[in-house]
Amino acid sequence: YSNIETITVRAPTISINAVPNRVASGDSTTVSWDATNVNDCTITRNGAVWQTLDGGVPRTVSGSTSDVITSQTTYRMSCSNDSGADAVTRMQVVNLLPDFEEF
Repeated sequence: YSNIETITVRAPTISINAVPNRVASGDSTTVSWDATNVNDCTITRNGAVWQTLDGGVPRTVSGSTSDVITSQTTYRMSCSNDSGADAVTRMQVVNLLPDFEEF
C-alpha cells in the first residue's frame, strides 16, 4: 500500500480595472482589484509600490480605491502563491483626455 497524497495548488487568477480609464488631468479614477488562490499581491503605480495585499487564510484579495490622475498612469498587479510558478501579472492603463483650448 502507498501513502501518497495528491495536492493540487491552483494558479492565481487576478483582475485589475480602472473606471473610468480616460480622465482629464486632475480628475480621479476608481481602481478595483480581485484575486483568488494567492498568498500575496503587489500593485504598482507607474513602477512604484502602491498597494501591498495579503491573501491570508481565504487566499483572496479584493478592494478598490480612488486615485487622482495627472499623467498617463499604469497600474500593474502581480500575485503569487505556493505553486512555485512565476507570479501572475495583469495591467491597467489610465489615459488622459486631450486638453483642448478654445480660441
